[in-house]
Formats: sequence, C-alpha cells, structure tokens
Amino acid sequence: MAVKSKRGWLLKMKAKFYLPDLFAKLYELFLCRFFMRYEKRSRTRWNASQANNGPIFIVGAPRSGSTFFYELLISRFHTIYISNFTNIFSHSLFLGFKLQKFLFKKEYTPKFSSKFGNTLSSGWMAPNEAARFWYKVLPKSKHAIKFDEVDLESKKYLYEYINGISVKYESPFVFKNLNASVRMDLLLKLLPNSRFIHITRDPFHIVQSIYLARKKNGISQGEWWSIKPENFESLLSLSEEEMIVRQAYDIEESIKSGFRTISSDRFLSISYEDLCQNPDKILTLVGDSFGLDEVVGKVAPQPFTASKKVKVDKQVEVKLRKAIESIYAND
Repeated sequence: MAVKSKRGWLLKMKAKFYLPDLFAKLYELFLCRFFMRYEKRSRTRWNASQANNGPIFIVGAPRSGSTFFYELLISRFHTIYISNFTNIFSHSLFLGFKLQKFLFKKEYTPKFSSKFGNTLSSGWMAPNEAARFWYKVLPKSKHAIKFDEVDLESKKYLYEYINGISVKYESPFVFKNLNASVRMDLLLKLLPNSRFIHITRDPFHIVQSIYLARKKNGISQGEWWSIKPENFESLLSLSEEEMIVRQAYDIEESIKSGFRTISSDRFLSISYEDLCQNPDKILTLVGDSFGLDEVVGKVAPQPFTASKKVKVDKQVEVKLRKAIESIYAND
C-alpha cells in the first residue's frame, strides 16, 4: 500500500510540473500584468462584430480517441486552436497568438504521440486541452456547470476571447477540453453559434482505458479521475468498475441531452473505429458538414489500427462487461 501511495504522489507531482503549465505560471506571476492593457484593447477591438464561424467543441467520454481526432482536425483544416505554446499565455491569449505567429512559421504536423491528452512530445505547436484558459474563470471542483451559475464577468471573459480571436484570425476556434461534454448548457447560451463533434467508441474499450489510466496515474478506489458528470459524488461509493462505467455513461447522456436542444446541422457524431479505418472519409464528412476550408497540399492520412485487445485481467474484464450490460441496458 505504501509503495502504491508513493507512486501516486510522484505521478501527481509530475503532473504539476508539466512544462507548458510551469512556464504559464511563471508568465502569470512575473509578466502577465505588463500586457493587461494590450489584452483589454484587443478584446474591445476584435469584439466589435460576431465571428462568421462558430467555435467547434470536440466532446465525448475520456479515452474515446478525442486527442487523436483533434490532431487530425486541426492539421486538415484552417482553424485556430490553443497550442502548447499559446497555453503559456492562457491569461493573455491575444498576445500568445501574436507571438506564436511570429515565432512558428511552419504548419503543425501531427505525430499522434499524446499521453492522456498531453501532446508536448509532438512539439510546442501541438494542440493543448487549454485547461488554464477555462479554469481562469470556471471552478475546478465542478465540471457540470450551467449558464446561470457563472457570473457575468466570467461569461464576458470567455465570450470575448473565443469570439474575438475567431474574428481576428478569420477561422473557427476548435477546443478539445472534454469538460465541454457536461457544460453544453453554458456553451450553447454563451456562444449560440457553437458546433459540436461527438466522438464515440466501443464502451468496453473506453472503460477499459479509463481503468488502466487510473492505475497508471495512481488513482485509488473511491477517488475520482477526469471529467466529473453532474452526479459524480454519488458514484464514489460504487465499486471501481461500476463507477467507471457510470462515469462514461453519464457523460454520454449529458451530450445526448445537449444535442436534443439544437438543430442537427450543428452537431455531428463520429466513431473512433470509423475514424481509424478511414480517416480521410471522416474528415471530408466533417469539413462538408461544417463548411471548413482545407489546408492546401495536405496528404490524406493513412488508416490506423484501432486496438481491440483486452488489456485487463479476466476478473476486471468480467466486472466491466457486467456493469456495461447493466448500465447501458436501455440504450
């Protein structure tokens, strides 16, 4: 038990010293205040009109292949996104994008080497989950937050950055922060022209991957990991296998509930398995559905192999499959 506890502590300490976040903390501590006037002027200037292209939010359960899809999407189409570099300037995004444009001349080429959403091994231009941007004004303790629960100043902050940067760079802003999966009420009311891409995956491989991620990150039974659906506290007393399956299921139900409130031309569901089998076909579907402009000269990605292996021991596999059969019974 002591060894497991020590390993978990080391993993959590390592997460705290994630390089883009470490640089971001230093920037916020020593330099951010010197650019506040520039940011204020930029927010005013670029919000004189509404962006022609609504933001695109990638949603889904954790471990559904969303980072893989995120990298494919931003490398195929003309979009704007928060990179590992601009993440450093999460509290000064206009400055961050201006510096990025000056320092990085080449288009991003994905390497598909992320680790639990961390893409730093793919370089500073690789897409970031942008947690610092969202947590600047939204609580870390509660992910499923509604529009009426957010104060006016925080709403203004989010709107002016997302809309303003889209206007300035004349491109849709793409986000892959899966907390959006349980925040659709907030996003739809704050940014009425928002669009959503829901990535699905075989439930067993989602929950198996969550189970393995928990072990890898030193998360104990009764502790939470990743996205918190509205009722997450009531799930903590369940067995680990049941809690994981309910987590995935409740996130999916939250997404479906959000989709029922918007027109069908503003959301798209794709499966991870189809994406791996024919990425070019799926990307073409996304581009046609949302009117995205392709980057000239990009070679169509080759098919990938979607893992279908059982990677947990038999006892855990049986418990996960039994929980899926029970919880997903009405789907």
